Amino acid sequence: MGQSLVGDRVLHPNQQEWGLGKVLSATPDNLDVFFVGAGRKRLSRSFIKLEKAEGAASKHRLLDNLIVASEMVSDDYVTIPMAIDRFMEKYPNGFEDADFIKSARETNLRGQKMCAQLLSQEELSRLIGEGSFDAVCDRARHVETSANLLFLRTLGILELNKWPFATLFSFLRHPQQSAYIKPSAIQNAAKALCWRINYKPEPNWKTYDAVTRLYSYVRTNLLEEGLMPRDLVDVQAFIWSVAQK
Repeated sequence: MGQSLVGDRVLHPNQQEWGLGKVLSATPDNLDVFFVGAGRKRLSRSFIKLEKAEGAASKHRLLDNLIVASEMVSDDYVTIPMAIDRFMEKYPNGFEDADFIKSARETNLRGQKMCAQLLSQEELSRLIGEGSFDAVCDRARHVETSANLLFLRTLGILELNKWPFATLFSFLRHPQQSAYIKPSAIQNAAKALCWRINYKPEPNWKTYDAVTRLYSYVRTNLLEEGLMPRDLVDVQAFIWSVAQK
């Protein structure tokens, strides 16, 4: 191939296990490349000629959503296979492991059941139609207590404008498609996976969309490896475990 340019998708001819890469920076002597299977590598043009990937072979969801080079810490990058190994070491039976179910699913399932009972679409419509807004808040507190995922005592405007509260109830009502965002956990996990989430402290669609795309990417990889997440409760617990040393 010719001279590699910034943004090119490439393959290392002698390190196929590194997988597809993206050129981050290029000088006449060296290339800075991020490989899906190996992370960031600095390569000498004198010793290696990378192969350019084109067409379908150049497509990869991680490289399409890669964090900027200045935020990468090479030693902290966690590949999906590495994350799976860590997860299986802790939970040998995967998502069916009794310890996993107890630690990651039971509280969520309690919250889902309570939410279905107290804040179903029909109940919400009825309460709002009656103007019973205090009752909605009271029921939300009951759901929060049962799920044990929030630490709120009031439902004022300051609390509403934070990621955990803004995403909790959709997550409990629609666990197959809605993500719950705990700021520190998702930022640490996204950094470890080198996935760009465009994080902002205030709830916004750009960040939420990036997080849901990360969930989708991880879920697809888990399925391909034979792990069978039931919903985003399982996927979320797996992702949060990524950044845990």
